[in-house]
Amino acid sequence: MPPNLTDFFTNKYEKSGFGQFTQRPNYKSIFGLTFYLGSISIILGSYFPFPKLLGIFFPVTILFIYYWLIRYEKNAAKIEQAADSIYYLGFLYTLVALIVSLVALSKNDYSLEGVGSRFGVALITTIIGLFLRVLLTNFRSSFEEKK
Repeated sequence: MPPNLTDFFTNKYEKSGFGQFTQRPNYKSIFGLTFYLGSISIILGSYFPFPKLLGIFFPVTILFIYYWLIRYEKNAAKIEQAADSIYYLGFLYTLVALIVSLVALSKNDYSLEGVGSRFGVALITTIIGLFLRVLLTNFRSSFEEKK
């Protein structure tokens, strides 16, 4: 049975700045969903005629959406953990893209241009994941938040 949208949020409610109660995100579920969606888009990007849209744009967009969800977290320990997970997500996308390119190498009609572009996708997701991790961990508003 597919998950509901409510499965991606915990049952803990917190008062937001506007006086409303909001649910805290369940980062474990969101991480799994973003990995699944990004991996599918990388795989599909290698089989359809528009690989840049599916293979690069969607995984990178997913990384930025994940970053956007994390940056509103108030708990410093959760931010550290989520920042690591965004880097790991980019690295996992790298591994998926490398696997897709190695599968393409095993075919008789492979081209070095196609393999090279897939390696480029792999490196882009890792670099963006690392960049977003640095933004989350090193550029907080105060020194006290970094402890």
